[in-house]
Amino acid sequence: MNETLFFRSIAELCNNQKFSEAQQLLSENKQQLQNSSDYWLYQGIIHFNVFNYNEAISDLKQAYEINPNDIRIHFNLGVCCSRVELYADAMGWFKKVIAVQPENISALLMISAIFDVTGNPGAGEKTCKIILRLDPTNVSALNNLGNSSKNSGKSQEAVEAYSKALSLNPSIDSIRSNLLFSLNYNTSDPLKLKGDHERLASVWCNPSYSFQDRQRVDTRIRIGFISPDFCSHSVAYFLTGLFTKIDRSTFFIASYANVEHPDERTEWFKSQSDHWIDTNSLSQAAIADTIYHDQIDILIDLAGHTGGSNCGSIGRKPAPIQVTWLGYPATTGMNTVDWRFTDYLADPEGVDSYYSEKLLRLPHFLNYTPRSTLPEIDFDGFNSRDYTIFGSFNNIAKLSEETIRLWSGVLKTVPHSKLLIKHKYFNDPAIQEIFLKRFADAGISTDRLIFRSFNFTDMGHLVEYNQVDIALDSWPYNGTTTTFEALVMGVPTLTMTGNVHASRVGNSIMTGVGLPQFVTQSPKEFANRAAELTANRSSLLVLKKELREQLLASPLCDSSSFTHNFEQALVALWENYNELNS
Repeated sequence: MNETLFFRSIAELCNNQKFSEAQQLLSENKQQLQNSSDYWLYQGIIHFNVFNYNEAISDLKQAYEINPNDIRIHFNLGVCCSRVELYADAMGWFKKVIAVQPENISALLMISAIFDVTGNPGAGEKTCKIILRLDPTNVSALNNLGNSSKNSGKSQEAVEAYSKALSLNPSIDSIRSNLLFSLNYNTSDPLKLKGDHERLASVWCNPSYSFQDRQRVDTRIRIGFISPDFCSHSVAYFLTGLFTKIDRSTFFIASYANVEHPDERTEWFKSQSDHWIDTNSLSQAAIADTIYHDQIDILIDLAGHTGGSNCGSIGRKPAPIQVTWLGYPATTGMNTVDWRFTDYLADPEGVDSYYSEKLLRLPHFLNYTPRSTLPEIDFDGFNSRDYTIFGSFNNIAKLSEETIRLWSGVLKTVPHSKLLIKHKYFNDPAIQEIFLKRFADAGISTDRLIFRSFNFTDMGHLVEYNQVDIALDSWPYNGTTTTFEALVMGVPTLTMTGNVHASRVGNSIMTGVGLPQFVTQSPKEFANRAAELTANRSSLLVLKKELREQLLASPLCDSSSFTHNFEQALVALWENYNELNS
């Protein structure tokens, strides 16, 4: 046997995604070839492409034992380790590649992504710029640069990087979604936001199905939820109550899940679904076909243009009624999405023209189910200080220039106060420097700022709220999960409303929990209200001590009432559809 020709044929089969044929050939020739590093290299490649990542790593390490100098093995080990979140191991393998080939763009791309995901976006940005010096039109480098810029709080630079990447290759859905999502961080003009979404999202809109002669297979209304976030993700906190309470005699629940890293919460959602479909290995067209053949009546998208979005399947309109809810703070811009679930505070009367969808307003569009075990709230720090610590644990991408100015106004108005800001990317000294300069430009000295980085446990993350007296909301993109986490830890959030949904979520939450005094309309009112709320520390302490119970007793945590209202909305949509199409 000519091994060179044999492995060339295996490589060709893999390149054409004929993995079962390649596997069969390898198996038939194992006895003869198992001492070859190429044999184990291609076994690893095949296992990786059929999602058997641990087997792939084992195969590739066998290849490495035979030939420790083959950078193809190093690279593929890096990719496999990245997929199972062994980032330190992955970085080690990619550095072996770079040691031999300093300008290996594929390895540099992976290194930039690892820097970003492990809390060092500054280094990720520098790595992307090295790649772009080698290849100025590298689309992947531009996309990674957009990610690093966003995660460094440079939302406008992120938009520019994504826009350039998309102009070079308009066919990559993930870049299009990245660009759309990044617009929410620095856009407060609702008409512009809608226009940009409709312009960019129209490419996905290609209705491909007819429902006229469909024969019903179920007396129940068949609801499909589609999301990458059926896992330990913030979306789960707002979906748990509904999945627990919804009436299974009236509704059939199907879940279409493209979860990259399944966990215990994934298994819980699977157990709560009448029908569960793992869509990771399916194309967008195949997902749409599956939804259509499952005869879903109402498809509810939970992601919009966030990571892992399913716009390509939703755009084919596989269900007669399609809804966006929960996961995305703006219009989808897609005419194949019929409805958007919201409420009267997040989207008051008069804003309907800012959406490509029709608005269906629930009494509350959020329903929060906290962790089953919560840490104790410790007031010792509060009692031992005579000054205020404000705080924010929001995504760093939300810390816009407007947010910095807004918070700086509070620090100037409330003497001796400090601001604690926490995010995993503050692990990167370069990112701290960026924000120190931004605050300095706004007139705030370094001694007024406290940085906190990643906490490795959910409980530890929540405990850190004990260091905060009042949380400050970001703008124009308010917090959601972070606001609820603050509330459940006895920390109220001061928010400012704006012209887009993302800047009104704080109003919906704080009014819903019974604290409308924490909602403001302007930067001046925001700063003055902060001063008023902190002037009497004994009154603030009373509020903080009562806040957890106040939240848990509020409509925002009443999953029975929320589910009832949600069910009524679904029934009304279905009945209205049938009346119009009878």
